[in-house]
Amino acid sequence: MLSYGRIRSAFAYAFPLLLGTLYIVTATIVYGQYLAQSKDREKKDLFNQASVLSAQIKSDFLTKQQLEKCFRKIAEEVIESAQQNNFLLPPELAGAMTKNMHADFLQKGRFWAFHGADENFRLARISGFEHGKKRAMEMGFAALLNLADDKRDAKQRRNSEKFITGLFGENSAPEYLATQRSGMLTPVHFEGKSSYLFWQHFKRGANSIGGLMAIFPYEFIEDHASGLQRLADNLAQNRDLELKVTFLAAPMVEKRFKVIFPANWKRHDTELRQILASLEKTTLTHPDLPMRQLHQQDDWRHFIDLISLDSHYYSVVSQKALSETSNEIGIGLRSFVIFFVVWSGVFYLRLRHNRFGIGLAFRLLFFMTACFPFSGLPS
Repeated sequence: MLSYGRIRSAFAYAFPLLLGTLYIVTATIVYGQYLAQSKDREKKDLFNQASVLSAQIKSDFLTKQQLEKCFRKIAEEVIESAQQNNFLLPPELAGAMTKNMHADFLQKGRFWAFHGADENFRLARISGFEHGKKRAMEMGFAALLNLADDKRDAKQRRNSEKFITGLFGENSAPEYLATQRSGMLTPVHFEGKSSYLFWQHFKRGANSIGGLMAIFPYEFIEDHASGLQRLADNLAQNRDLELKVTFLAAPMVEKRFKVIFPANWKRHDTELRQILASLEKTTLTHPDLPMRQLHQQDDWRHFIDLISLDSHYYSVVSQKALSETSNEIGIGLRSFVIFFVVWSGVFYLRLRHNRFGIGLAFRLLFFMTACFPFSGLPS
């Protein structure tokens, strides 16, 4: 028959063990909640960043939009430099072009620079600009300014319209081109080919100092894939390394899996292979690719959005999941085993050598019992 002392010893051993187990269970639950909250925060941050980046992509994905953005930077730089006393348009314009233009644009475009005032515009002979069709382009630029000025008489306007129609095709809509399309690319017919025209007039105060005209092949402007490649390269240079931007061809249009990614990424890189493999699995899992949602595949999260109704490419912003996945139940079991072994060893060895009084065990028990309600407080 068990003695009172043995029952008391068993209680002093078992009850702290039970309370310790409850503490471990509570801590495991709290830790699991912390991991879940961390993952939610990561997803929310990625969603917000990806939404902003997706909006930027929509505004810059076309070659036309990229070119107009470059031209705006050039115009701002030229106008700022024009305030200086020693300003000369041709060298300033050439420097701004070299600084702000992508190499593809400089290679594919034809550029004419003009300096002068009123109708006395002269073609500037500077490196990188066209010198041919001198008289025609000088008169074309002057004609655009004539139409843009509503103070010109009817005869001057008719002559300007006829000249622009002859230079840029019957469907060039001269008045619209002159009054509404300055600083923007506009489809025209130039030298028997479908092209895009850009023209810009520069002023210093109220005085004209010259201008710029550029012609680009229609095929170059309408090549969406090349525009996306340039955009991917640019974003890779300017974005944090945590966010990876790629462009995925719609599976229902492209028969094979096709992704546009920055040129400085190497196909043999482990991270790139992981992204491509994860995206390919995502397209197989979700053939319709629901938009503006986070898709988690393997260790990557992907935010997919439609770029434009005019393009069959999707923008994809990818980020590696930062929170480590953890088995909370496994952690709890390991913690229990460690606690069980340590407590059993301490209790047995101390009691065996009479250095662990039962009173001390009960004081520990009361302390753990008193602390337990605090474990239920919200973290």
